[in-house]
Order: sequence, then C-alpha cells, then structure tokens
Amino acid sequence: MATHVTARNLICVIVASAHAAFTAAVLSAAAKPPAPVKIFIFAKPSPSGFIDQESKNRDESAKDVRYWVGRNKDWFRIVEAPSSADVTLEVLGRTSRTRPDDGILALLRPTPGRIARRLEIVHEGVNTLLRANGQEKEITGWTSSESAFFGWNNAANNVSTLVEKWATDNYARLVPVTSTVPAPGPSAASPVARPPKAPVARLKVYCFASLSSAAAPDAGSTDRADALQDLKEEIVKRGDWLELATSQATSDVAVEVLDRWVVSWWSHRSEDEPARKKDGTTTGRPVITDYHLKTVLRLGEYAGEIEAVVSPEDLAPWRAAARQVARSIEQWAKDNEQIRTRGRP
Repeated sequence: MATHVTARNLICVIVASAHAAFTAAVLSAAAKPPAPVKIFIFAKPSPSGFIDQESKNRDESAKDVRYWVGRNKDWFRIVEAPSSADVTLEVLGRTSRTRPDDGILALLRPTPGRIARRLEIVHEGVNTLLRANGQEKEITGWTSSESAFFGWNNAANNVSTLVEKWATDNYARLVPVTSTVPAPGPSAASPVARPPKAPVARLKVYCFASLSSAAAPDAGSTDRADALQDLKEEIVKRGDWLELATSQATSDVAVEVLDRWVVSWWSHRSEDEPARKKDGTTTGRPVITDYHLKTVLRLGEYAGEIEAVVSPEDLAPWRAAARQVARSIEQWAKDNEQIRTRGRP
C-alpha cells in the first residue's frame, strides 16, 4: 500500500519536529521549562460516599503529593480546577509490598494453637493515575529500603519525582494542548462537613466475633471472645455518640472482631548488632512488640476495616487496642453524621 505525503502534511511534520527540538534544547540549556505545567491533584472520591480510614488516607496522601509537587515551582503550577490544568493527578489509594532482601525481620509470637510465621519489612506505596490529552498513566511511588521508615510521605515524594520525569519526557506534547480531562465527581470537590459536637442520634453498634472453623473452641476463638467483650465495654463508655445494640436487626452498623495477634520485631542489620557492656555481656538485639486487633465495620454493602496497633507500654495492651477500635468507630460516626442520619426527623 502506497503512502501519500502532501506538502501540507510535510510542513506540519517539519514544524512539529522543529518545535520538539527547540523545546528540548531550551529544557536542556535552562534545566527548566519555558512555562510550568499546570497540574490539578485530587483524591479519588469514596465509592460508598462514607468517610472512613481509606478515604482519609487518600486525602492525606493527596495533600502530601500536592506539597512535594508544589515545591518544584519551575516545573509545576498547582491549579484548583481540572478545566485549568494541562495534567490531572488522581490519588487512588495506598498499597504495600514486602521485599525478601531487607534488613528487618519479624516473628509472630507463637501461642497455643497458633503457628509462628516469619514476616518481612513492609514498603509503603501511593498509587496515582495521571491523565493528559485523553491519555492515562498509572504512577506508583514506593518507599526505598533506606527510607522505608519514613512511610507514606516519602512515597508521595517519590510520586512527585516520577511525575516530574514524565513531564520532562512529554513537555513538548503536553503544554501546547489544552487538557480535556473530565472533572472529578462533585463529591471530590467538597467533603462532607464536620458534624456538630452533639450528635443528632447515637450510632447503634452491634458487635460480634468471627466464628471458628474448628469444631471445638481454639486459641483464636478465645482471643476473639475476649476482644469482643473488651470492645463492648469500651463502646458503652462512649455513650455520647455510640450505643451498644443487642441484635443486628436493631443496629445501624455491625462490627465484626476478626482476629488479634502479637508481632515481635528485631533487626539483623550490622549496625543493630547487640551492644557490649563494660562487664563483657551484651544487651541483646533490639526487640519491638506490637499488639494488633483487627475488626471490620459493616453497613449494607459497605465494609471498612478498623485495625488497632498498640505497644506493650500500656499495662493492658489488649484493652488499649479495644479502646482504640472504639475510638475509631466513634470517629466514623462523627465523620459520617450527615450521611447516616439523613432522613431522620
């Protein structure tokens, strides 16, 4: 099949090539673009409409990404509307992964009926979706081995680095064209307003523990039963906002106690070798112990995980974990006051 090149097409190709070459030369010489890229950064709206820990995490990471991108004023100018942007960047959520070659290991403390498991250091990441000129590109920023303990903010910083690299590679195609990215839904522009101090109605909470797969009670079922009792007592203490329901049929939400466990962490890196005392004995490797309690709050098709992590500094760590979960349920009730009481007199 023959290819026909008209004079008009040839001129367009020459002009486009010259523009790209000129832009590349300017960027190379000045180490910054002729004009900054206009970028709109926002968090993915909550599909359920409820404010929970996941939606708060997205908002927090969007704020972090906005901060790091905004520091590079030569390359980016943050705008407040997608219609004014060359590029939009949507924060989809947070993620994590483990790496087998990292220097921190952990062992789940064995208890009767449980199996010890070997864990690895967790690297945290922020997932984003970049849109420009009708095209989409997923960008994930991860914490590195050296900065894993700096967490989500470091991952957001790495997102900004990757976005800058993308903008450098695509600047010539990007800035001259007006972005046609659709605006996010209305729920992304205005979060639900904070409720008043006194609730319209208390949130009725029905608590129950996950059933054991074993025929006879085991250590896991005993742990869940104990955690359930602690959680019920902590919910009763928060009578201003929460009310303990006696059945799921009379409740607004149901909270299921999934599991609780203890994790002990120690380091095997050379710089963390046991220190030697003056008398010749060693101090032993540094150990950190965490107590975990995992629950899930359910309302219709909505399910939001609530996990508490406390240290052994508390005299009663399991009770402290239940208190932390109850506090999170109360905060959920406050954050979603207008939604859950909609239609009530």
